[in-house]
Amino acid sequence: MKSKENEEANQGSIHRGIFEKATEVDKVYVEGLVDSVGTRVKNEALKRYQQFSCLDTNNQTIASLGMNSLLDLSYSYPDGQSVIFTRKQWKQLKQMFPSTESKFKDNEMSEKLIEVIETILDLNNTASTSHEKKTNNIKALKNTYTTKDDRFLIFLLKHLIKIQRKYSYLFDEEVDCSESDFMAKIWIPIIEKLFMDTKLRP
Repeated sequence: MKSKENEEANQGSIHRGIFEKATEVDKVYVEGLVDSVGTRVKNEALKRYQQFSCLDTNNQTIASLGMNSLLDLSYSYPDGQSVIFTRKQWKQLKQMFPSTESKFKDNEMSEKLIEVIETILDLNNTASTSHEKKTNNIKALKNTYTTKDDRFLIFLLKHLIKIQRKYSYLFDEEVDCSESDFMAKIWIPIIEKLFMDTKLRP
């Protein structure tokens, strides 16, 4: 007879034909799991990958995150990637990697920064100012707004303007863009910036 924990661990597991088992080198382990956490995440994604379009939203989440070697601990059991672990293992993972609250507060400098950026971008008439001028104006904000949150916000706006200027084809329905195009041009620079100066490897 299967234990409750074993049933929980198998919940959401979909075996789709034969796939080559992956081995990750994350060296993160939890009680009751022979393979590393990264290896479990990747192989559960591989099980689902070939029939991605036929999966429900939760299993698509497991596939897309796992194929990018990501583990999203923001989910509560039994949502998201939590179902590829037991409830006890998911709790252990959350204890190993506790969430940290952002220091971004209302009515502080960052709120003023947002107002300034909205003015620079002229959101009601974006064509009135060149991309280059907007970028230069945003760069100039670094001297005044120096917190980590402010710096990231400035980077993000510069990055989005760059996408509008150089990679506008990504939003053209007549251009055949792959998921890799969006990852390379939009998401990878953002993820690298978020994890910079941390002990985590994106």
